[in-house]
This record gives sequence, structure tokens and C-alpha cells, in this order.
Amino acid sequence: MLDHLRQVAERVEATPKREPSLIDQPVRPYRIDRRLSPDQITELVTAYQSGTSTPKLCQQYGLSKWSVLKILNDHGVPMRQPRHLTEAQIDQAVGQYEAGDSLVTIARQLGSSPTTIHRALTARGVPMRPAGGSKS
Repeated sequence: MLDHLRQVAERVEATPKREPSLIDQPVRPYRIDRRLSPDQITELVTAYQSGTSTPKLCQQYGLSKWSVLKILNDHGVPMRQPRHLTEAQIDQAVGQYEAGDSLVTIARQLGSSPTTIHRALTARGVPMRPAGGSKS
């Protein structure tokens, strides 16, 4: 029996060490309040109240939109209503889209979202190109 244990111990010592894998990586805490410090949560809330957009906060704090909205809701922050495009902005979007610009490009220039641009163009009867298309 003792010889068997020695043989097992020798095999273990002779086994090459494995490289760390993704499994060995530290796991990010799931709960939002464990991922951000109280000071960071306060900064996030203050930034939103000062006008910073939720997509910008998502990027800055490495959170999903749902997580940012949950933090804001948990702290009693009223949500801003989506900003509607003016008629002039919609006219501009129509012109740019018909000239070949993507929804993402137009949205960035107008400080809006691609979904808002899509809805405005659709409401104007502009035919939509397939997603992922390029300028023609």
C-alpha cells in the first residue's frame, strides 16, 4: 500500500503543470452592487442626472443598459423621456439615409439611437435597406 502511494505521488510530481485557463480566471461578481463601489454608484447617478446618456454610462462603467437602469431605479431617479427628433433633424436623416449613410452614422451625428432614426424614417415612408448593407 505504501509503495502504491509513493508511485501516485511520483506521478503527480512528474505531471507537467498546466497553463491557466479561462476557468482559472477570477469571476466577476454578478450583483451590480458588488461590481461598483458606493462611490461609483453615486457618480453614475449624478452623471445621469446631469444629462449623461445611458449608453455612455454603460460604456463608462462596463454595465448593460438593464444594469444602469436598475441602479437608477433603485436610487429613485426618474427616467428621462426619449428625446424626439425635430422635423429638421428628420429631414436631415432622410437626406443622409438616401445618400447612403447608415442608421448608426446618422444616429451618432444627431445624438440619437439607430432605432429612433429607423422609426422616424419608416414613419416618413423611406424604404429601408437590408441591415449590414454598404453605401452604393
